[in-house]
Amino acid sequence: MALRDQVKDIENFVTGWVDWNMVLNLEGGPTVYNNPLDAPIIINGTGGEFYKQPMFYAMGHFSKFVHPGSRRIQTQRYSEDVLVAGFLRPDKIKVLVIMNKSSKKRNLTIRNVGSMNKINLTLSRSSFTTILF
Repeated sequence: MALRDQVKDIENFVTGWVDWNMVLNLEGGPTVYNNPLDAPIIINGTGGEFYKQPMFYAMGHFSKFVHPGSRRIQTQRYSEDVLVAGFLRPDKIKVLVIMNKSSKKRNLTIRNVGSMNKINLTLSRSSFTTILF
């Protein structure tokens, strides 16, 4: 899954991420190498329709909440099933994009360094969740 790779890359401090195929047709093309692919948006050219795939909405966790000028902040995780990418936006709001890779619900506690405050939440199975604080 491309979004799992994106979160893992961000956890390791990449500065950008590119999806080569934002929109493709029903056959997964056009492609240069005759290699059908998947994309966030699939177009049915003959029917005049388009379909937003699950990865379209997963990408939205980054594009909607992580604003230009945001800086990556360090996070710690204690489970291989839960991936976390953290950011500090220019308006000083912290953003956590969290992916639960497990087929089971996961309980999570978020602690802010230097604060006694914490957030307890349950992640749905195989889900993305975004927290702003």
